[in-house]
Amino acid sequence: MDEDLKYFPDGDMTIVTMGGQVLSGGQQQRIGIARALYSNYDIYVLDDCLSAVDVHVAKHIFQNGILQMLRKKRKTILMAMNQIEFLRFSDKIVILADHQLVEMDSYTNLLKKDHFTQFMKKHYPDFQKAIQEEEKEEDSPRDTAALFMDEATKFQPQEDIRTGGIPWERFWEIVSLGGAKKYMVSIVFNLCRSLLRFLALWVLNSLWVPALQMDDNSYIISFYETAFVCSYVLMISCNVIAIFLQVSHQKTVGSSVFNRVVSRGL
Repeated sequence: MDEDLKYFPDGDMTIVTMGGQVLSGGQQQRIGIARALYSNYDIYVLDDCLSAVDVHVAKHIFQNGILQMLRKKRKTILMAMNQIEFLRFSDKIVILADHQLVEMDSYTNLLKKDHFTQFMKKHYPDFQKAIQEEEKEEDSPRDTAALFMDEATKFQPQEDIRTGGIPWERFWEIVSLGGAKKYMVSIVFNLCRSLLRFLALWVLNSLWVPALQMDDNSYIISFYETAFVCSYVLMISCNVIAIFLQVSHQKTVGSSVFNRVVSRGL
């Protein structure tokens, strides 16, 4: 992609339309291959990924991308292709014809079979000279770059920029995704926690401390101690319940948003 990126208006940060209509077929395929190579998966399924690129680019992608970046890292590669010059690099070759399995073996073993050679000659007339000859270049990055310069400016999408505050309807929509009742109950428990904390501090400062200075205060002090402890126990309980409801609500919101994104993608 280095040659293509030189002519892009913003290099690798250039925005293209959905589906890459302003890109040539070869550019679309090269970008798709690059994204696959850098995704770092264990299994790769490549469906005729070299069909839209010229011979030079196909060899470069196969040698430096598929072999160097994938095969040397012990990745599993399932590749459907018509480029017979790359068959010798395969661990196992599967030949299909008329929706049936014709042959499956290593390249070395297949070369020893006459019917394999006849099959390749029948379906690929250039079988004998495919490795030596190079097909005419079909996709020139320098030619497509000039076209891209004109089309990219014309079709580059405008960003949708909105200013101002976020409407309350948006907040309520997010709250509703996780269950509005659960969210409202958590708010009630948070308010109760604050009120109980205020009550406990009021009992401590306004009632309990003055009662300690009284002469006959054993009964009053016991009552205030009980009220103070009960207030703090209830406050902690409300806090635990509120946190539990909030965490549960956030998980439900995350799951709902994820399901929406996945359903739209499908």
